[in-house]
Amino acid sequence: MVLVLISGAFSPPVEMSSLSPARQAEIRHANIKNSLLAVCAAYLLYSAVQGPDTHMVRPHPAVWKVMHGLFVLYLLFLVFLLFQETNDARMVLKFISPDLGVELPERSYGEDCRIYTPNDPHSRFRILRETVFDEFFIGHILGWYGKAIALRDRRLLWAYSIAFELMELTFKHWLRNFNECWWDSWVLDVALCNFLGIYLGMMTVKFFEGRTYDWTGTSMPQTPAEGISGKVRQSIMLFTPASWDSYTWNPTSSPLRFFQCAFVVMLCLVFELNAFFLKYVLWIPPPHPLNHIRLALWFGIANISTREYYVFITDRKGMRLTKMGANAWLALAVALVEIMVTIKHGRGMFEAAWPRHVLWAWGIGAIGTVVWLIRWHLRLRSAKEIMKHE
Repeated sequence: MVLVLISGAFSPPVEMSSLSPARQAEIRHANIKNSLLAVCAAYLLYSAVQGPDTHMVRPHPAVWKVMHGLFVLYLLFLVFLLFQETNDARMVLKFISPDLGVELPERSYGEDCRIYTPNDPHSRFRILRETVFDEFFIGHILGWYGKAIALRDRRLLWAYSIAFELMELTFKHWLRNFNECWWDSWVLDVALCNFLGIYLGMMTVKFFEGRTYDWTGTSMPQTPAEGISGKVRQSIMLFTPASWDSYTWNPTSSPLRFFQCAFVVMLCLVFELNAFFLKYVLWIPPPHPLNHIRLALWFGIANISTREYYVFITDRKGMRLTKMGANAWLALAVALVEIMVTIKHGRGMFEAAWPRHVLWAWGIGAIGTVVWLIRWHLRLRSAKEIMKHE
């Protein structure tokens, strides 16, 4: 009924022939936008009612079903962009936001790596100050705070953190903004921003760990919250998962678990790299709301899909008898389609040859990892044989 009212079904028809061409184009443009918004709203309403259940139940399960529906719409939008020509794909984004469709100037952070600039007229630490007060500094901390809440394991988070810095070194010949100073990458990013985000995120998990709160008031009476901190905790928990149990990934417990954990890190790296490559090929400025919307969608689905994948690999029944959740499959599909969009619309933009030292480094690392895993597997197998004979 709401859609019928918004569509103007009971309004008098507009006589388009009596309007100027500019006014006709304006009305058609508005009708297309309203139609697309109505289609999305109708699908999200369906998702709220019939979407797949998740482990997230606060503030209401329908909220997370709608999140699933939003991510499905994002997947469909990516598929639509995938079947457009590059200029047409950029024009589609310009239709959504008129300030898009303009080629972006690439910024390099590693052109001058001096920390102390005594002859600079503005500041003796101008480069350091500009880097610290960059628009990405606070966002960097908040990003790792969200990743810590999703992964909930320090070892995995630090592996992810270091691996992404290696990704920047790997792809900096294609993306200029990956060209950073050593102190920017390893001191400000890893040792400061990543550390603060991971620490605060894990403290949040520890703060809520093992605690539940029935906001409906239908369960057995609980002990009233004591003090201001208890009341604040109960208020915040209205909008948190039903369980804040930390994840025990144990990446070194077996070669299989190592691969399972490495897959999580690789998917996280794909999500991270896709953000930079999509901005570059589709001409989306970093501060643009579309980037923020994508990050919000990924943050929402990451909490659900990580839980589903963790249950899938740790369930006592084994992976053969356990079904991976729909949100985990959805996250994987979106990551793959984002890669396909980047490859298609980035044709001709990444023609710089791979640096030889990068190829050698990754080749040696891959060979070393394979040898280590083989030795690990053989050692475990020999240990099992010895136990059988005993």
